[in-house]
Amino acid sequence: MEIARLNNNKNYKDFDHLIVFSFGTDDVTTKTNDVGGDLEYKRETEGEWQYLQFSYKRYTQQEGHAIAFTLFKDYIEGLKMDVLNSLLTNCLYFSVGHAGKYYANFDGQITKVRFNLGPGSFIDNKVDLLSRIKTKDTLQDVEQVSMYRNFIWNT
Repeated sequence: MEIARLNNNKNYKDFDHLIVFSFGTDDVTTKTNDVGGDLEYKRETEGEWQYLQFSYKRYTQQEGHAIAFTLFKDYIEGLKMDVLNSLLTNCLYFSVGHAGKYYANFDGQITKVRFNLGPGSFIDNKVDLLSRIKTKDTLQDVEQVSMYRNFIWNT
């Protein structure tokens, strides 16, 4: 499933990217191949809306960390990876949506995309994540109806 990619090349081509939200490790240098961890999911979530968060921070020329979170209803799980991505240079290309023939099971339905760069954009813990996102939709105030009528529908 590929949702977003950053690209530092002005002439973009498929899979020519810097950061990918996917189950691959195309241009990432890792200390270990086991970056997936053992996340326990309490239920099958296919077809359900979920919140996904991915943050990356480069500390030195040899050290960087990526943090991924998934939030479903009241259940949140996180994963930290020691990785090193290339630095952004010259330009940035950000693409969100259906990944075409490569990941046909992803239908491209994404809402409320936020993309942050710079200080304060790296989220590394669950408390910080929950303080920054809206987790519940609020209902508008509705006027109380004092009287009701019976309606009969004629077909």
